[in-house]
Amino acid sequence: MPRPRALLCLNDDSCDRIYGPAERAGLDARLDWVATPLNADDFRERLANEPAAFADVQMLVSGWGCPVLDADLLNAMPQLQALFYGAGSIKRVMTDAAWDRGIRVTTAYAMNAVPVAEFTVSQIVFCLKWGYQHLWATKKTGPCTGGPTSPGPTDQRSVWSHWA
Repeated sequence: MPRPRALLCLNDDSCDRIYGPAERAGLDARLDWVATPLNADDFRERLANEPAAFADVQMLVSGWGCPVLDADLLNAMPQLQALFYGAGSIKRVMTDAAWDRGIRVTTAYAMNAVPVAEFTVSQIVFCLKWGYQHLWATKKTGPCTGGPTSPGPTDQRSVWSHWA
């Protein structure tokens, strides 16, 4: 059975972050790549110069920097059946034309939910510990050279004195 024809298209810096060596090896074993990985700009440029370059692509493997699946892209990829999106929301990528055409989509939104929640909690805790106030004060006056370095009931005035 022939392997599906596929294209890997996303931001240059996202490619290795989303699809590491193990993931790429798994994809390489299952897919027949039509081109080397492209970013969205290179993809659009190649599409403008070679309109039929991606006519046989059946699967688009992507993530941050995925081209929008608009009518022009779908016309250039008449065989496209699926989008494998290694990031969160697909709102910016999928269009009515893509949904109407029945493009199947898989996304990593559930996997991204945990790190996003963890980062959100870390920022809340950092703010509750006055982390940004310390950062701004240090940028303005330099590092503290004496006294407590975290605000509390007895040293609140010294922390706020940085803005006086």
